[in-house]
Amino acid sequence: MGAKTDLDRFLGILEAHPKGVSHSEIHDWWPGGGKNRPRMEWVRGTAKNLATQGLIRITSVPSKRGRPATIYQLQSYASVIETQTPGEEIRFENKLFENVEAYLETGRTYRQLKNKFGDGVDSYLHPGAWSNSKTLFKDINKQGEHSFILLPTPQNWVSPIEARDWQYHIPVVNGKMQPYQIIQMPEDVFRMDGRYGQCFGVVPLFDVHYGSNGHRENKFQKYLKWIAKTPGLYIILGGDLMDNALDDGRGMSYDQYIPPQSQLDDMTEMLAPLAHRVLTMFPGNHEWRTYKKTGIDISKILADRLNIPYHTGPVLLNILAGEHKYRIYAQHGFTRPGTKGGQLNSAMKPMKWIDADFFLSGHTHEALVSEDTVLRENAQDGNLAFVPRWTVITQSFMGWLDTYGYRAGYGPVAGGGILLEMFENGERVPSTR
Repeated sequence: MGAKTDLDRFLGILEAHPKGVSHSEIHDWWPGGGKNRPRMEWVRGTAKNLATQGLIRITSVPSKRGRPATIYQLQSYASVIETQTPGEEIRFENKLFENVEAYLETGRTYRQLKNKFGDGVDSYLHPGAWSNSKTLFKDINKQGEHSFILLPTPQNWVSPIEARDWQYHIPVVNGKMQPYQIIQMPEDVFRMDGRYGQCFGVVPLFDVHYGSNGHRENKFQKYLKWIAKTPGLYIILGGDLMDNALDDGRGMSYDQYIPPQSQLDDMTEMLAPLAHRVLTMFPGNHEWRTYKKTGIDISKILADRLNIPYHTGPVLLNILAGEHKYRIYAQHGFTRPGTKGGQLNSAMKPMKWIDADFFLSGHTHEALVSEDTVLRENAQDGNLAFVPRWTVITQSFMGWLDTYGYRAGYGPVAGGGILLEMFENGERVPSTR
């Protein structure tokens, strides 16, 4: 803030003396003091100007010398006068606002407010004067006086959901949603640099197990920050986001440090800033525990809160971007063979009935990739095309020591992670990070 103007000094004196200051006392309180006729005339003219706009009140009272004394009393900072710059107007208005806000943290009568701030306080004694974070309550005390108090407004703890830059459709046949989703990506979706040129990425977030003692919080938070700061990344939420151990033997309830309701609430809050990037979502066996016991689908509750497309099981995604389409068959997975080869064989089973570029699953807490080739007709030239397709078992966000996996005799879980990259030229490959 620059050097104080005379207007700053004048209003500062009035603010420091809410009951009023006489014309002669202004000079006693003025920095430097002393009588100064030009300043006396400036104060008189400025005071009249402020009074006509409701900023101050000018009254006359008898003095000891028998002559009336002129009293200046501050009312409001809200108006603009010729000698004020816009910056000064905002500064003074904010000052009064802050003072009234702090004063109303404790219940105050109208009389107390009027005595302290003058007529200018009236503009703050209605609900519309305050932001959505504060609510003004008006009551009547035991003496029959109106009293006011400003209290925090209960806030929705879910951050506002940003608008998607992509569109989707889920077909419904005979009243039932199909396990199929068409996704139209925006024209500028290829925003990342990759090995085959410009691309976009799909990040699988499976097996987070939030709430478990084994949850790797640092890894999960790094992923969320990486996605947030990287344009062109989208998400598939693939189940077991919450550990959700129940007290009926479904899971190790003493291995979780956060109860299931708090897991759901916390996960909602963590994912809200990225909800517009989530292409689809389905549950894992840990969330399904609640459904089997109560018929309540906590994954659907999470999806509804965040406005995310939701399926109760595996889904085929047909992603349209540029001149190409990219197909992902995604499922959580519900078996855990003892060998990595067995895990891949289990993840490949949908190849018998689905044609896709990626067969994506989780559940085993491994990070595995397998490539094979399928022959497809090239409709453009009538020849056969040798097309790679990928089986991907995605990473978890779970540790190993002192977890149920360790006690069951499973080996340490994989580190790192996997990203599905879709290139503008039609190439599509998984990559590790």
